[in-house]
Amino acid sequence: MRNNLKGLAARAVINYIMTELNEINSISEEELNNILSNALSLVEIEENDIHRIKEFIRKKMMHS
Repeated sequence: MRNNLKGLAARAVINYIMTELNEINSISEEELNNILSNALSLVEIEENDIHRIKEFIRKKMMHS
């Protein structure tokens, strides 16, 4: 999956998941769900930031 990702934010989230999983020898379903929930939160933050950046760019393009 990591090789097919082009965006830095997506790679960062995958790296977060892999790092967390590598630090735990035996992972429970609850721990896995917590890691994945945190990863989803990171994705939502990135989506919001990207949306704001897109709006900023669009506004600048309209005023150029």
